[in-house]
Amino acid sequence: MTFHVEHSVQTSEDRIPRDLQIRSVLTKNGLRLDDWQWRSLERFSELLLDWNQRINLLSRRDAGLIWEHHILHSLAPLFFISFRKLNCIVDAGTGGGLPGVPLAIALPDVRFVLVDSIEKKTKAVRAMAENLRLENVTVIRSRLEEMKNTDGGEADGVITRAFAPLCDILRWTKHLLAPVTEGEEKDADGKLVIPPGSLIVLKGGDVTDEINQARRIAPRIAVNEIALTFRGSEMLSANDKKILIINPGKKVNA
Repeated sequence: MTFHVEHSVQTSEDRIPRDLQIRSVLTKNGLRLDDWQWRSLERFSELLLDWNQRINLLSRRDAGLIWEHHILHSLAPLFFISFRKLNCIVDAGTGGGLPGVPLAIALPDVRFVLVDSIEKKTKAVRAMAENLRLENVTVIRSRLEEMKNTDGGEADGVITRAFAPLCDILRWTKHLLAPVTEGEEKDADGKLVIPPGSLIVLKGGDVTDEINQARRIAPRIAVNEIALTFRGSEMLSANDKKILIINPGKKVNA
């Protein structure tokens, strides 16, 4: 499906609002949200755009593509993986609450700790979470490497939209994760069940060099790379996005 077509006839699909197109994509890929969850996503998009007028949370270009580039991208991992074994997930470098807020809406039984080092961003995300009444969201202003815990002990998992090179993310989050004690498995729907202690990174482009560099500081690292390709994936405007599911091993060198 195409959104930016010049001098062409508008199709019936193009006339459908983007949020409804995203809802259709979610449903086609097995993610069904109830009315409260959907209204919460719609409200989040409004709040995010409103806060973006005051502080820089999104680029000017991305502000016009919030449903495709941000909400869909944040929820797309749920097409492939299951978080059912994770009770507490840290969103590292959350920025404007992404992917943490959409995931918290979709997974109300999972606790999310959204972390960023910039105070004005955490202030905005905290206000949005309170407006949405997300009781499963905690927002913390901190540098990741300086966090001692998640106000509840070690996290079951860390997720990030790759705000930094992989080796840095590993260094900065190693102390937040409990050791991985079990392997990956698949559920009845064919989704990969993430074991506690995993690092989940949303990346784009060729990540071979980053993985090789990460292995220099974590020789026992195990990486499962999943292409983020699904029904409607063209809405992400790139076909090289992927999910990296990482078992850091027992030791990450400083």
